[in-house]
Amino acid sequence: RVAARVGLVDVAPSLLDIAGVQMLAHMQGQTLVRTLGRTDLPDRPSFAETDYPRRAFGWSSVAALRTGNYLYIRAPKPELYDLAADPQARKNLANTNRSLLGRLAAQAENFRKRSAGTGQDTTDGSLDPKLAQQLSALGYVAGGGRPAPAGMEGIDPKDKIGVANLLHEAQLAVEEGKVASVLPLLEKVVATDPQIFIAQLQLGLAYSRQKNYPKAIAALRAATEIQPDTAMAHYELGLVLFRSGDLKTSAAHFEIAANLMPKWADTHFSLASVWARDNRVDDAIERLKLTLTLDAEHYQANLLLGRIYHLQGKSAEALPPLELAAESPEASSEAHVFLAEAYERLGRAEDARREHARAAALKRPPSP
Repeated sequence: RVAARVGLVDVAPSLLDIAGVQMLAHMQGQTLVRTLGRTDLPDRPSFAETDYPRRAFGWSSVAALRTGNYLYIRAPKPELYDLAADPQARKNLANTNRSLLGRLAAQAENFRKRSAGTGQDTTDGSLDPKLAQQLSALGYVAGGGRPAPAGMEGIDPKDKIGVANLLHEAQLAVEEGKVASVLPLLEKVVATDPQIFIAQLQLGLAYSRQKNYPKAIAALRAATEIQPDTAMAHYELGLVLFRSGDLKTSAAHFEIAANLMPKWADTHFSLASVWARDNRVDDAIERLKLTLTLDAEHYQANLLLGRIYHLQGKSAEALPPLELAAESPEASSEAHVFLAEAYERLGRAEDARREHARAAALKRPPSP
């Protein structure tokens, strides 16, 4: 059986092993370079906004407007400062000057609406019907978890500085490889607020690296419940489920990740790899072909596709992907062994001997 004999090819690696998290910033406005050093210019209002607390923690967004002598901070607990009289912004006037607070709040909202565009989140929070159906089959409430507030509703980030600092310490520990200190920090964050997506995700990854799969699954499942339309969480959960032996549930999460990020080759390969083990060989072949349309040099996809073809008796079809795999910088001895076996079946004895020799060379320990 083909499915029983492809086990040497693993699913794709964890995100932490292949890429860092990238953050994109969007800014609007006019350059002030020509105004540097000049003192004869009129005062201009300035507006700033961050959506990071909402996206990362599920808290409220925060915005600020500075106009004239006043600084207004738009948050669930608004702040208002007269910077002429209070340049250190220590005396909050929000409760004593409600009329001015209302005017500045209206100005900030008007500016936000006028400047909204490329950098704004244009999704309406609803899930694709097909994705919702898949999530429901796995026991999720579609769109479950704490809904991200659309505006200033929800938790004020200023009240959660301690939690944010704890998570920041944990992320630094991850970057510095201090595994022993990561788990206590993340566990403390999750105990304080279990609805922080990034904390559950990082906790799941930390447990996974320690091969504590039950706890990793619990944390990553929590992450997917908080943000069910985030491909990264489903992909990482799929990896841990695969490593713990739950192939069917693993495949379901890989499929969700692939639907959410259809141009991410690793999700398609991982799904194909699970299907190959689960006797869905034809489906695996089609998914491997899709993987290779996205990344023609994907080592694992070429290796697995070539191996499946060879085990099906299609050694001529197996040669192109196996030859690509054998020439890959990632090639291991098994790539050369698989290619040698395909050459042998096709009667190319000299080529087979060469590949066996290359495989043996990779297996030998380096010279002292």
